[in-house]
Amino acid sequence: RRCVQETVPDLILLKRNALPLIVIYREYAAKKYAEERQPILESDLVVKIFRRSMDCPDISDKFINFFYNYIWPRFKKDKTHDAAIEAFKVCMDELYLLISGVDFAYSMSDPTDQNSAKKDLANKRVKLLNNTLDRIINQLRINIDEATKFKLSLIHI
Repeated sequence: RRCVQETVPDLILLKRNALPLIVIYREYAAKKYAEERQPILESDLVVKIFRRSMDCPDISDKFINFFYNYIWPRFKKDKTHDAAIEAFKVCMDELYLLISGVDFAYSMSDPTDQNSAKKDLANKRVKLLNNTLDRIINQLRINIDEATKFKLSLIHI
């Protein structure tokens, strides 16, 4: 259990709607640790992508809202969280593709890369994240009408 506790810092300040995402992340880490019986979480791609995406404000705020409003309601009654963990892994796979893409220009040395002179990059990141969320919606077969998709695409980070 100690290894799982090391997957999150001792103190976390977060918005209330981020809690379900953190719960599923911890459940993923606990199951992964139970399967492997070794503290290999640092080398786990899902853990790495989760941390990187939460460090990047161009991803984190919008993804947290997306997870809370469109993914969590489908799985919150499942006590084992198995289906939510699978959905979480799909999300992390898609975020991996987003972060590793050249167009997104993610830098491990500066994950925020917040610079008013880089408006083009910020706009490009919004479009790329919207495309990623659309792919997640399609893969998880989430029924969202076009009006809701449009509202979701207008939410700026």
